[in-house]
Amino acid sequence: MFREEPVSFKNRADQELFGVAHLPLVSNDERVRKIGVIFLNPGPGYRIAHRRLYVRLARRLAQEGYYALRFDPAGIGESEGSVDEAMLFNLFTSINKGRFINDVNDAADFFITRYGLEEIILIGLCGGAMTALLAAPYCRQKLTSLILLSFPVLFNFLEAEEKAAIAPAYARDIVRGYLTNLMNFKVLSLSAWKSLVRNIKDRGLHRLLARLLEVLRQAVSKDSPSFLHPNFNKLFLDVLERVKKYIEINFIFGEYDRWKLYFEVEFEQKIAKKWAEKGYRKFIIKNENHLFTFQESQDELIGVILGLLPPTGREISQVLGSAKEGGQRGPGC
Repeated sequence: MFREEPVSFKNRADQELFGVAHLPLVSNDERVRKIGVIFLNPGPGYRIAHRRLYVRLARRLAQEGYYALRFDPAGIGESEGSVDEAMLFNLFTSINKGRFINDVNDAADFFITRYGLEEIILIGLCGGAMTALLAAPYCRQKLTSLILLSFPVLFNFLEAEEKAAIAPAYARDIVRGYLTNLMNFKVLSLSAWKSLVRNIKDRGLHRLLARLLEVLRQAVSKDSPSFLHPNFNKLFLDVLERVKKYIEINFIFGEYDRWKLYFEVEFEQKIAKKWAEKGYRKFIIKNENHLFTFQESQDELIGVILGLLPPTGREISQVLGSAKEGGQRGPGC
C-alpha cells in the first residue's frame, strides 16, 4: 500500500540532511492529488519521535495516499552539523527562536521538487510545532496548513519559573536597600564593602535588578503587556498574526499536557479572546500526556489529523485501525 525510501539533500549551508520518505502506491489510472506532509523533529529529538510516533503517523498517511517526509535538521540524528549548546534548555530556546527555519524551507523545496507535490502541510511536536509555525512565512508557495502538537508558548521553563518566583515588590525592596547603602558609601568600612559585594553575589542582585527592569519595561511598553508570563514567546504572536489569514492553523494537545494549560492561560485567556478572529482550531486528546504515549490516544490522534488533511481523491478509511500498517518497509527508521 506504500513504500519507503531513504533520502538526503543539501541545505543552504551545504550540510547533508538525511531522512525517510513515505510514498503511496498509485496506479497509472488513479487520479490522486499529490499532497505532502513534513514532520518536524520534537526539539533535539530524532526523526522517529517518542515511541516512534512519527513513523506510525507517516506510514498511515502514506496508506491513505499522502506523501510524508521525516528528516533530521542539521546537528540532529544522522544529519551533518553540530550542536554547540552545553545546556539542553539553551538548545530548546534556540529552536523556539527559529534555529531550524532554513532547514525546513530547504526540505520543503526538495520534497516538492522531487515528488512533484501540489501542496504541503507541516506537522511538529513541541519544539517541532514552534519550528513549523516560525517557518510558515518562508514556505508560503505551497504551504496550506499547520498541525501543531503540544505547542510550547514559553521559552526555557526553568528560567521562566525562576523569574516568575521573584515578586516585583520583593525585587524593588531588595534593590532599593542596596542602592541606599551605596549612596552612603562614605561611612562604609572595608569589611562592609566586602559584605556588600558578597551579598550581591549570594542573593543574586543582578537577577533581582533584571526582574525589576523587566517589570518596568512591561509597564511602559504597549507591545509587551505586563500580564504575560515573563518567558512568553512573543515570536509566536508575531508569526501567528502574519500567517493566520492564508494558512490553516490547528493545535492539538494531550488532556494532561502542561503546555495545554499554559496555552489556555497565557494565550487563550489573556490574548486570543481579544481577537476579532481567532484564526486557529484546537483539539484535545483525552487522557493523554505531552508525548501521546498510549496506542489508543495515537489512534485518536491519527483520526484527528486525517480529518484535518485535504482529500487526495482516495476514499479515507472510516474505521480507525481497520487498515493494518503494512507495505514495503525499507529503511524502517
